[in-house]
Amino acid sequence: RPVVGSEIPFAPENEDDRSYGPVTVQKATNSSINSVYAQMIVDVGPEKTKKTALALGMKDGQDFGATPAMSLGTMGASTLDMAGAYATLDNHGKKVNPALVKSAQHSDRKVDVVKQTGEQVISRRAADTVTQAMTGVVTNGSGFRAAGDYQAAGKTGTSENNRSAWFVGYTPELVTAVALFGEDTSGKIAEQVTLTDAINPGRANGGRTPALIWGEYT
Repeated sequence: RPVVGSEIPFAPENEDDRSYGPVTVQKATNSSINSVYAQMIVDVGPEKTKKTALALGMKDGQDFGATPAMSLGTMGASTLDMAGAYATLDNHGKKVNPALVKSAQHSDRKVDVVKQTGEQVISRRAADTVTQAMTGVVTNGSGFRAAGDYQAAGKTGTSENNRSAWFVGYTPELVTAVALFGEDTSGKIAEQVTLTDAINPGRANGGRTPALIWGEYT
C-alpha cells in the first residue's frame, strides 16, 4: 500500500505480502503490517520520527534519512544499538546506554566508564504503550515462538531481500537482540546475500529462527 501525503513515494511490502484492509495498531504490530507504520511516520512527521529514534539510541548516518522507509530499519543498527533502544523502552522511557565494559580499574587513576542510565527521552506512558503493543507480538503475533514462562515484549524484523532476520525483545529484567545475517565470504570482501532457503525452506523471517534462539536463551 503506497503511503499517502508524502513527498517521497514509498510502498512497503508486508510480512507475508498480502493486504489486511483496515486494522488496529495492535494488529499491525502483531502481524508486521509495515504499510501501517510507514503511513504513521508520514502522519506524525518523518523529522519528528527520526528525532525520537535518535533519542532512543539509534545512530545518525548517511543512510538514515527522515523518510517513510525508517519503518523498515534504514538506520543500519547493530545488535548493541537495538538492545539499547529496547532497554530504554523497558526502562519506561529513561535512556539506557549499552556498554560492552561494565567496569575497569587502574592502579594510578580513575577510569571513567559509560554512564548507563540517563534522562527521560520519551514519556513513561509512551514507552509503556509500546511495551504493551509488543507484548502482543509474543503472545499473539509473529513472535509467538519466543514465548515462554515469562513476561515478554518484542518485535520481529526481516530486511529487504531477506538478507537479515531479527528478533529483539525484553522481559522486565533482560533485553536481548538476536540477528542472523546472510553473507558470502568466498571473495576478498564479504557480500550480503539472501537467507532465503538457507535456514529453512523459503523466507527466513525474524519470527522463526531468531525468535526461537531468543526464547531458548531467555
